Amino acid sequence: MQVRKSIGYLAGIISITFFIIILVSSLISSTAKPAFSQSLSWVPANGRFCERVCRDAGKTAVSSGFYSNGNEFYVCSTNAGGEGFRPGFNLLPIWSTTCTVGYGNDSISVSSYNCLCQ
Repeated sequence: MQVRKSIGYLAGIISITFFIIILVSSLISSTAKPAFSQSLSWVPANGRFCERVCRDAGKTAVSSGFYSNGNEFYVCSTNAGGEGFRPGFNLLPIWSTTCTVGYGNDSISVSSYNCLCQ
């Protein structure tokens, strides 16, 4: 009889513990968002360098890597040929006022674009 009461008491404590863990986990997962998705936004560049555009917006330009000259490739997007927005790069010094994207079998530089900022 004593063993049954102990097992029942232990099962009750385990059930309550799991309930609390599940409740806390669901609260955390419903309010938490991945850090990268909270602050990404496209900011119109109007022919300006992405690093400056994002800084003026109080953000940081998103970089996708470095060019051989040591400058960063900044992520931009443009509607090349009116066929829909596609990602490209914005790079000092030569391509700092355009977004260069793949188009057909080539690449083109477009002066109307958005910069990805975080």
